[in-house]
Amino acid sequence: MRYSSLAVYIFGIIIFSGCHYEHPVIDTSVPSTASSPPENSMKKRELKQALVIGINNYSDQKKESGLGNLWYAVNDSLAIKTRLESMGFKVSLLRNEDATKKNILKQFKKYKQMDRNSQLIIFYSGHGITDEQEGYIISADGERISFKELRNNTFFLPPKHILYILDSCHSGFLDPAVQTKWPVSRNRGRGKRIVPQQQQERESKPAVYTLTAGSSKEKTKEGIWLGHSYFTRYLLKGLDGVADIDNDCKITASELGVYLTQVIRLQDKTPQGQHPLFNRVFGEGEITFIPPRCQNDLRIPRQQQLVSDKKWETSDAYKGLPSTYDQPTQLLVDSQNNLYVLDTPARKVYKFDAEGKYIRSYDNKNWVPTSMALLDNGGVNSSTSSEASSLWVYYSSGGQSKVVIYEGEKEQRRWGREKDFLDGCVWPQNAIPEKGLIAIDAENNIILADQETGILTKCTIKGKNLADWGEHKYDEKMGEENNYFQTVTQPKGLAVDKFGYIYVADTGGHGIQRYSFDTTWIPGWINAKGDSPYFFNSPHGVAVDANFHVYIADTNNDRIKKYTSDGKKLLACWGKQCWGNQDYHIDFNRPQGVAVSLGGRFMYVADTDNKRVRKFFFSKK
Repeated sequence: MRYSSLAVYIFGIIIFSGCHYEHPVIDTSVPSTASSPPENSMKKRELKQALVIGINNYSDQKKESGLGNLWYAVNDSLAIKTRLESMGFKVSLLRNEDATKKNILKQFKKYKQMDRNSQLIIFYSGHGITDEQEGYIISADGERISFKELRNNTFFLPPKHILYILDSCHSGFLDPAVQTKWPVSRNRGRGKRIVPQQQQERESKPAVYTLTAGSSKEKTKEGIWLGHSYFTRYLLKGLDGVADIDNDCKITASELGVYLTQVIRLQDKTPQGQHPLFNRVFGEGEITFIPPRCQNDLRIPRQQQLVSDKKWETSDAYKGLPSTYDQPTQLLVDSQNNLYVLDTPARKVYKFDAEGKYIRSYDNKNWVPTSMALLDNGGVNSSTSSEASSLWVYYSSGGQSKVVIYEGEKEQRRWGREKDFLDGCVWPQNAIPEKGLIAIDAENNIILADQETGILTKCTIKGKNLADWGEHKYDEKMGEENNYFQTVTQPKGLAVDKFGYIYVADTGGHGIQRYSFDTTWIPGWINAKGDSPYFFNSPHGVAVDANFHVYIADTNNDRIKKYTSDGKKLLACWGKQCWGNQDYHIDFNRPQGVAVSLGGRFMYVADTDNKRVRKFFFSKK
């Protein structure tokens, strides 16, 4: 029995991508009631906790033969991790070999120490199997964990709200309609708006939910939706705000369930089908999430002054010492606050420390660098890594292209080593761009932009093509190729935020193009040539900070502008072409690059035609 006094919020996301049938077995596992050691106790002030599990590699298959490795389970877990962290959750990540049965159950024991008013999220992405009587997840070491065992562990936790979301084959075994021992109160809500007082009352009451990718008999789809499973693709879009049916800047569990059960059934045209299930198992409470677009509004600073770092103007990075800049065009900042400056005419990339002291330069003989990106050596872009980031530089020469990876101070290798992964990334759809832009997202996917055609490509770090888009269409009536806003004309800047959303400086189209992680074009940004505050003139550089604010080098207007992620609100403007309450005293000359430190305190500008890199810090007025 579940008691109403329990007060923790568990949002469990369990995603399975593999399927397997075999003879029935008896589940003899019993949840442990042992307390975890004192050093593993949850701090009471940590009111939002999350366990995120993703398994691609199943190295030990002694227990479960016939289960191959998966492609994108880890991608699913990384994407969910970034979103939960943005919602204030402290996330514990178990992936691949760390996701053993012992470690998974150990985490459940730790959560028994949580405060009764705290919240917990559990996400699992990996293999799921069935013996036609029960469903199981499979840990990285090949061990079974039955849904029954998960349910029993839940009863030992002190939660107020629990939401299990399972994206797996046979995930419906967790649905209370299948498990008759659980009370069932099927939720039929349609996302109707309720008054704030009613919402607060519902949020204060306990509840348990299940949301599964399909029924107990259905298999789910993995690896065909741009690096995510079919279900997780829509789950991510829902959490990003699409599931906010009543547009009140809150996503309830009911809204999320209604959105997923409806949209997947409508989109799924395959004969076998995939039918998500959403149920309220216990209680009358409601779980609420704040989507990023609403958090953005809360994070917008009311007043912000840009102050030039005078000490920086005596540093090596200011003028590009030990030599001098020809034309600094692109800037990046790594997890150690080292600054990278790309100077295309000089055929060099410079590296400076946080104080602007010269560290080294990168060049590749007669190859011309056109773009660069950073990848954390730990395999996941993270501000907490103690390792220096690896630098990826896109080079072109004589109609040929290559990507070179610099690791450490002396090592370098070509992307793919024996095999040129650049070929696999764009082949067979398009030719390798002679002049290209490169970016790397939080899931280690590679984004490429052809600077001549505007075609965009997304692929895995191993060169597997995930998507191509942005081809211009020929208009027979006009007699020319037209940009229909979903496409890009002569891109000069490329950035990707921590959710995988892509921003392109559409230089020829005089604006910004934005695409979601699944390459869907997102309207909203103004694309118009002019010098008024909201217009652009050949923007070259674009950067996104941790709060999803977008910084743009509006090159031919000699200014830097800061926007909300949807482009609907101009937050700041710096440069001679800024008016009103914005700072028009700063003198830029065709700035082409902009970067923001990971902490969001410093902004760097490639003041291109002044042949310098400037550093500013934000200060409240």
